[in-house]
Amino acid sequence: MPIYLLPPVIAFYRRAELRWVVLPLTLFFGATFIGWMIAMFLAFRNPGAGRRRSTGGATFR
Repeated sequence: MPIYLLPPVIAFYRRAELRWVVLPLTLFFGATFIGWMIAMFLAFRNPGAGRRRSTGGATFR
């Protein structure tokens, strides 16, 4: 059981962007290996993946 719930625990600990998607995905499809692996992948994604803002070429120090 602890391994089954590992993806949502990791997602919430890392504050993953899709953490609220990982939880139901694990609960409903985690019994299948593919569903569990997708949830684990989403849990380990970068927290801000795809939401990087451009600074217009300026560098701030």
